[in-house]
Amino acid sequence: MSSSSALTAGDDNASTTAPSHQRLQQNTIEVFGRYRRLNQRAPCDRQRVYLVRSAHRLDHSDPDWIALSQLNQDSYTPISIDFPIKLPRRRNNRQDYACDPPLSEFGQLTGLIAGRELRLQGVDIRYIFAASALSCVQTAAAIIKGYRTDVKVCIEPGLADYPTSSSLMTPHELRAVGYPIDVNYSPQFVDETNEPPQQQYERIGRVVRSLLKYVQQHGGSQGSTLMVGNALTVDAIIRSLRNRPLSTALTSETAALDLHYPACCALALEQSRDRSEYNIVTSAVRPITHLDTTNAVDLTFADRA
Repeated sequence: MSSSSALTAGDDNASTTAPSHQRLQQNTIEVFGRYRRLNQRAPCDRQRVYLVRSAHRLDHSDPDWIALSQLNQDSYTPISIDFPIKLPRRRNNRQDYACDPPLSEFGQLTGLIAGRELRLQGVDIRYIFAASALSCVQTAAAIIKGYRTDVKVCIEPGLADYPTSSSLMTPHELRAVGYPIDVNYSPQFVDETNEPPQQQYERIGRVVRSLLKYVQQHGGSQGSTLMVGNALTVDAIIRSLRNRPLSTALTSETAALDLHYPACCALALEQSRDRSEYNIVTSAVRPITHLDTTNAVDLTFADRA
């Protein structure tokens, strides 16, 4: 096997064929263009933050994916079309991927769709922050691809529920295997810690406010900021920016955060006129609906007292 930085099971760069009927293609482009013009937001001096939960992970498709794919340092065999064709090579593949799984192919696709939705809605993304888990980075990268932007991802460990781990890839390692990472960004949170959930909420609340100050200081407050994390990340950011007490964040329903914030769900918060808090912007991003399931955020839970 070659010494490439990726474990490859085939060529996933095959070209796609354009629609054969040119008139249909033109009509499709015309509809998309009209949709974007109707939804373009007027300039606003108030910050808007878009939150996206990480997309569907491969271990959620199949918890035994490492054994089934016969993953080791030199080989990887995807056994279904939901398994990625390529995986970044890591220091200890089996151990690192067990602690820090990748997205499934379905997860990659929903990330692309989320990015396309932000583009069609005319969202002006200036900064993108992602928790350090591989699934969060891959979700952000898929959104960037669907959005068609050259904005780079700032890896922020402080947005994660477990911000540090020897299994996580560094920003330079992620950049080396092709992810659009801003390797010059200095995280707001770097301390190693093993916190209970209550302290995770408090820490994420502090970090997100530091990130918004960072955006203001670097001239990005005229646009929107995108933050990608897990379900706890999204819930903690909402409570912090909505000025909800973190002492009441943990309830019997908190254990089911994945149900309230499904994979790749998205939600927007906009700064109030008096800038005292952020308000939830309903219908800012349309959910993905398939058959009898949807990844819409449970707004009743998200805005609980």
